[in-house]
Amino acid sequence: MVLIVLILLIPIFMFIYFYITAENDNQNHHNYYDNNYYENNKSEEKEFDVSDFVTIEVKHGSTVLDSNQKDFKRKKTKKSLKQTNVKKSSYKNRVVFVDTETTGLSNDDEFIEVAAILGKFNKQGKIEILDKYTGLRKPNVEINPEARKVHKIEDEELIDSELNYDKLNNIFEKAHFIAAHNASFDKKFLIKEFEQLKNKFWLCSMNGIKWKKRGFDSKGLQSLLDDNNIKVTDSHRSDSDVMAMIKLLNCKASPRTTYFNQLLRNNKIKQKNIHFDYN
Repeated sequence: MVLIVLILLIPIFMFIYFYITAENDNQNHHNYYDNNYYENNKSEEKEFDVSDFVTIEVKHGSTVLDSNQKDFKRKKTKKSLKQTNVKKSSYKNRVVFVDTETTGLSNDDEFIEVAAILGKFNKQGKIEILDKYTGLRKPNVEINPEARKVHKIEDEELIDSELNYDKLNNIFEKAHFIAAHNASFDKKFLIKEFEQLKNKFWLCSMNGIKWKKRGFDSKGLQSLLDDNNIKVTDSHRSDSDVMAMIKLLNCKASPRTTYFNQLLRNNKIKQKNIHFDYN
């Protein structure tokens, strides 16, 4: 009699055992794909940094299932960690606008004039000027005649010219962003004298905004200034050109934002990473 009872109870015990095992296994499976898994399963030998695993997805065929869904098929699912750069740079709302005049266009040429204007910007992208410097520099190479035709800087103006490096360095140190129209050109010359500018975030107002898609015929500075009714008294001189660039970027790209804001967005600079209350 006892043997018969045991035989009848065996299927019941087996059912209960497999049910509990399946539930635990299912729970562990869900945790594996959850952000908290890495936090709750730390060991002394190896610790996971949750910040390195921000977006966790489960892919089943061409269908993407998130951790809140219950339709997991263990044989065909695989874990995919889409790593996100959560340690984003934090920026001040400061930018230095620069422009240079040079002896020519080659890598052997040098800049002979530089203008650097420090500005701060608000959430709408409106720029306010805080400080500025313009200076001439005597070059070690001759000025190309074609370049002279453009900026009209004579050798006599440069004989005793020296830059105020302390002033320029002070301006550059106050901003993460350096902006120029055709930034690759100005950067090429400036980093020879100011090596710290290699580590700045350079913004190009010429190529960083889709001017032609906005209806402008040219992305050249003078053309854009004409199209936006911005008058320049002394074009192709650093101070005048950089001031004109700031006026251009302060123009409205839409009712709520400026071209400068568009420049930041096109460079994937998000407002949440900018300190607008910086003093």
